[in-house]
Amino acid sequence: MIDVLKNQKYRVFLITDFLSIIGDGLFYIALMTFATSISKNGYAISLVSISETLPLLFTFFTGLLADSSTNRYKDLKNIYFIKTLIYLVVALILGFSSSLIALIVICILNFISDCLGRISIGICSIAPQMIFKQEQWEDSSALYSTNQQIAQIISQSIGGALVLYFTFKNIAFINTGIFLLVFFIFIFNKNVILNVYKTYTKDSSKQGNKNVKQELTDFFKLKNNKSYFELFQSLLSITIINSVLSTIPSILSIAFINFNTSFNYSIFLTFLLSGNTISTILGSTVGIKITKNKNLNRYILYANLVSIMFFISISINKIILSLIMSWILYFIIGIVNPKLNTLFRKTIPIEEYAKITGAFGSFMSIGSVLGSIIYNLSASKNIFVFTTSMTIILTVYFIYTVLGKKEKRKE
Repeated sequence: MIDVLKNQKYRVFLITDFLSIIGDGLFYIALMTFATSISKNGYAISLVSISETLPLLFTFFTGLLADSSTNRYKDLKNIYFIKTLIYLVVALILGFSSSLIALIVICILNFISDCLGRISIGICSIAPQMIFKQEQWEDSSALYSTNQQIAQIISQSIGGALVLYFTFKNIAFINTGIFLLVFFIFIFNKNVILNVYKTYTKDSSKQGNKNVKQELTDFFKLKNNKSYFELFQSLLSITIINSVLSTIPSILSIAFINFNTSFNYSIFLTFLLSGNTISTILGSTVGIKITKNKNLNRYILYANLVSIMFFISISINKIILSLIMSWILYFIIGIVNPKLNTLFRKTIPIEEYAKITGAFGSFMSIGSVLGSIIYNLSASKNIFVFTTSMTIILTVYFIYTVLGKKEKRKE
């Protein structure tokens, strides 16, 4: 892993990704806190939650755009310039208004920014394959994941502190500065980026032109391909788990508000998110070593079971227990993600990597969107209705999955 870190080309991607995650993390905490300051009934929090989860639904399309990029350096540079402008506008809005209308506009801008971020992720996703030999892919992926998790911890920790001492407008200006810095890093490393993608650019020109309908048709045909069987098998399960993950910050926020505690909300949110991130790091480092060569689907099943326990703990007003369940769930996710990514890299050809992983991501993210919708319709009005509904859905699916596995063993 040290050899991977020493690679100058890869460090550019690590640094820019690190800064981007810090920027997004800072703004997320600020936006959630801003939402709670506007409304205590949960609707404002729902808006933020939906704006954060909807971009995940479009990862097929953003992946398609990423794969079709003919000048990856130019596209990366332009994306971060636009993101800089977006958060500059957000800062100006926050300087003039603190209304629900302002929040709606900011959520729309945040949605656009996140979609652009998804395109940049797609563009950068094949960098390890372009830079390293195959035997180094696993180390590069592990380093990339660790880099992301550390950035999340820093952003969540700093974000909680900034909310206490800075205005929302100033935090948006800080975020603007972060994305401007990323923009200049790409400018100053133009030759590095061009060198990384020059081989891929030649290959991508051979793909021909397909419309979105054809691309979707080709994707669904993959389910008949034996090499993609395990990926499709995991699709529904991870979709359901994502519905849980998407609601955890929001549902715990509502539970926290209803608990009528004098404890500062931004500190609580930072504590929750940092705990989730640390748990994910432990899962992807310690957990992945313990579970080496173990089946992916087993840990997806464990995640389902812990999700049930999470919603039960919310239903009985045990916030501490629900926090623990959240952290355990993220520990398991830390195990699941590397296993899933390894499966992706082994299965998907590099010239279609962003598109196909984006397609899987889009369908897996349906759960995130559905979770947000169900939350928006029920939890903001009655948290018990939401947690009960999710508990029933997850329990039924868990039983169905277990019985299905038993039937397969008999066969």
